[in-house]
Amino acid sequence: PTGIVGVVKDVSANYTSVISLLNQSLKISAMFKESGYFGSINWDGKNYRYVTFSELPSHIEINVGDTVVTSGFSAMFPKGEMVGLVNEIDRSETGEFVEVQVELSVNFKKLQYVMVIRNLLFDEQVKLETESRHD
Repeated sequence: PTGIVGVVKDVSANYTSVISLLNQSLKISAMFKESGYFGSINWDGKNYRYVTFSELPSHIEINVGDTVVTSGFSAMFPKGEMVGLVNEIDRSETGEFVEVQVELSVNFKKLQYVMVIRNLLFDEQVKLETESRHD
């Protein structure tokens, strides 16, 4: 209930396999709760407490402590699930984008139980997204 931890990969009658948010291959669409600006979060493999929030326009106002939530732009998570809080802002990148370090709201070293959220409209959403890519 404190935030996202991963994506369900496989299920059986009694178990579930999950791709952890602490997997460098997993990218998740996220956004700032207040402003709605969105980008992608990804773990860099260094510290289990932080993810990188990237693909953010450099002109937006970002403050330490801003809340980051899921964007709802994919079938993985509904909009508004907690990711964490802005910890550090890196404006040293040149060009149109900036990166932000986000402290995860979930402490993976203390994690014992999780809740599974099921998107009842997943199949319909993925089908529409797949068909739209061919246009």
